[in-house]
Amino acid sequence: MSEEITLEEYKKAFFEVYKEQRRKSFFLHLTIYILVNTASIIINFLFTPTFLWVIFPIFFWGIGVIWNYLGVFLWIDQKLNETSLKAEYSLKKRRKT
Repeated sequence: MSEEITLEEYKKAFFEVYKEQRRKSFFLHLTIYILVNTASIIINFLFTPTFLWVIFPIFFWGIGVIWNYLGVFLWIDQKLNETSLKAEYSLKKRRKT
């Protein structure tokens, strides 16, 4: 016989799974950033050492990595709670109609 899962338990488990997926996505993004920019640095110094064009992708892509970090590790709880509240509000609104 299976035991019943409460809505709060489901929400908590869903939030944990979602956060873990986002963390993995961030670390994949960071790994790709490091690998591609390392290759870009090598290419820059081998072919055009007089102009350091590599600082531009490192800087601007770095902004994206920082933004991704903030979204994954700082703002995610707020986003999940807002989405949860919107879903509950929508469900209550549907039940009234």
